[in-house]
Amino acid sequence: MLTFSGGVQAYIDTLEWEEDRGLTPQERQEAAKGQRLVEGIVSELINSRETLTEVVEAINPHERLTNSRLKDLVKLAIEKLVETEPDLVKDWLDEYYTRELVDAVPGYVSRTLEFSRMEARRVPSKVTNTYVREATRAYIMGCLRRASPCAVRPWNRA
Repeated sequence: MLTFSGGVQAYIDTLEWEEDRGLTPQERQEAAKGQRLVEGIVSELINSRETLTEVVEAINPHERLTNSRLKDLVKLAIEKLVETEPDLVKDWLDEYYTRELVDAVPGYVSRTLEFSRMEARRVPSKVTNTYVREATRAYIMGCLRRASPCAVRPWNRA
């Protein structure tokens, strides 16, 4: 039986097939190269928002370009792209996160089904229940490192 998330994935696959349908093999190769480039830009963009990175200095036109400086130039170009083409970048990020979430749904479902109903003789405080809820949600969403500390807190408070 096809799940809802499976249906969404099938729809995405159909959209991709329709995009490629009229392309020649060479055009498909070029489209694949373009897609890999976009994926690299999105990956670098997300990484630069999720972690602290070194300050990238502007490139001096007379300086010798090393691999390290070329990487800096790419980072500057990506920031310029975000600044000048925000709608395009927004579309790329939307596609990335949509695909990531659709792919993750089966894991969410299986981790949810690992749990049984949580019961206690006495309902804990709202604060404790909040910690339990957040730890459970973190585990279900696949954030195992975040789930562990949250799960310990309610028992320390009791």
